[in-house]
Amino acid sequence: MLPTAAAAVSSVNWSPTSVTKNREAGAVLSGSAAASAVAFMAAVFASDWALATSLTVNSSAFTAASLATITDTSSIELTIPASPNVDSSSGCYVTPSLPLALPAGASVTVAANPDNAYDELTSRLSSATSTVEIYIYQVTGSTCDVLLDLVAAKPALNVSLLVSPRVYGECDCEAANACYPRLAAAGIRVRKTSTQCLSYAHEKFWIVDGVRLGWSTGNLSPSDFGVPLNPSGVGAGADAYPPFGEPGWAKTNRDFTVWVDDAITAATYRKVMLADWSADGSIDWSPYSQVRCGF
Repeated sequence: MLPTAAAAVSSVNWSPTSVTKNREAGAVLSGSAAASAVAFMAAVFASDWALATSLTVNSSAFTAASLATITDTSSIELTIPASPNVDSSSGCYVTPSLPLALPAGASVTVAANPDNAYDELTSRLSSATSTVEIYIYQVTGSTCDVLLDLVAAKPALNVSLLVSPRVYGECDCEAANACYPRLAAAGIRVRKTSTQCLSYAHEKFWIVDGVRLGWSTGNLSPSDFGVPLNPSGVGAGADAYPPFGEPGWAKTNRDFTVWVDDAITAATYRKVMLADWSADGSIDWSPYSQVRCGF
């Protein structure tokens, strides 16, 4: 049960594979210091709820038992099963769930994607002076250019990218495999996690200069972070996305992205990335070792 005034922001979906087979990452924001961030996310939820439409269940597609489960509105206790394929004896890194108290002066920023999330992302990445370390499910589309522009502007910057060895969606997989050779050619080291430990590396987080952490429910993809404004005014930014079917409509997702400027928190996430980076079976991306599409 989440404490009062708390919100979970994570890459985890409500699916068995997310909690038993994938690498996921996120955090629960709680406490009095998190109250304004939680209130902001609750307001976004309420706004989206007001625009949503009711789900109509096709009862003929389900058994009576399944339909009873679907329509049951009573509360249930959630028990997360142990992962069947990740344990320390197999050499796979097992992540603990750690409560971290942010020190006084630590900065926490929450962005609702797409809205102004693109501007927040590019601003923070461009502030890097030494390293940018990214551990993510996929990088696709025009967001690939964000990283290319970053290393072009700062040739001395060390950028490393750890990605999922598999991407389920065929189109997303093709887009990722189109992006990664461009990044590798620009000097960014792209590496795939081990399939011995994880079905998918589904987390989405990045660390700037080893001390500033960002994580999201969305990937580094145009649909998650939007696209920059163009002269017509269509693109990233509040009220810049017209409804479906209207001129200027763009395919975008609702996501949340959290930024924490705290070295201890960043180090906790970085430990996971470094362990998976060096795990048995993790290999550098190459034209001969591309991301696998599908399951």
